[in-house]
Amino acid sequence: MSQETAFTSQRVLLSSTSNVGPATIYVQDGKVTRIEREYKPDGALVDAGTKLIMPGVVDAHVHINQPGRTQWEGVVTASHAAAAGGVTSIIDMPLNCIPSTVTVDAYNQKRTSFKDGMWVDVGTWGGVVPGNASDLVPMLEAGARGFKCFLCDSGVDEFPPVNEEQLRLAMTELKKKNGKL
Repeated sequence: MSQETAFTSQRVLLSSTSNVGPATIYVQDGKVTRIEREYKPDGALVDAGTKLIMPGVVDAHVHINQPGRTQWEGVVTASHAAAAGGVTSIIDMPLNCIPSTVTVDAYNQKRTSFKDGMWVDVGTWGGVVPGNASDLVPMLEAGARGFKCFLCDSGVDEFPPVNEEQLRLAMTELKKKNGKL
């Protein structure tokens, strides 16, 4: 177990935009262990003074387009832009990359391609397309956060829409592991 670390400021966003005040946040092993509603600069690793401490923003709909279309945007530019805007976590959409993230092999290829470019936490959605029901649970087990599908043309040839029967099959598969669609 590591030592507890303290972050303090006279301005900490506690629960809403109207609830900003002095506080000290204690973190151990990457998790917030407690919050005291007072400014305690003595002994704090980070004393932000009057600068605002707030939770990072999560953007759950990002098109990184890597591998295959990094000229549109890759993990380096996407994660740099996110970090510059205060976003600490992004979740990548499964289409626009080549191959689309619709098989466990494509999922693993995408994750491997991200290895050296992440400046923020990056998660990945998997895709549901006709004929890939057997890949859904393996993608969940590999780390997919959930799944996206289209019921109409996606505009991307590699990511065709599913019909009602295929959608029901995907839901049946995902239910086995409490997967999200």
